[in-house]
Amino acid sequence: MKRFGIVCAAVALMSLGCAGAAVQEGAAEKPAAKKSVKVPVSALPNPGECRIWSPEKPNQGPSGPCADVSTKVKSGDWMMVRGAASAGEVQVFIYGEIGIVKDTFMLDAATGASK
Repeated sequence: MKRFGIVCAAVALMSLGCAGAAVQEGAAEKPAAKKSVKVPVSALPNPGECRIWSPEKPNQGPSGPCADVSTKVKSGDWMMVRGAASAGEVQVFIYGEIGIVKDTFMLDAATGASK
């Protein structure tokens, strides 16, 4: 049923047909495992702060209060959040459109490597 729903949805988009077919939420296959990511430890935000990281840019902005940093996020940016209580982990939010998080993952604060 799931495979039929996916195929029918694709056909419906191409031909605007396939009336009456329902596509279940979450019916698509799960994505492949995330690639290994490494951010220099020196680029991680300080405990209790956030930092915008743009993988394509050589120079990054400073870390600071999350309320201030979050207003500067642009499409394609990563916002790294390092809690004061969980200083050993950094949560990364990858933004697609402005204000829309398209993915998230965790980094180890000691190594900068993805978990």
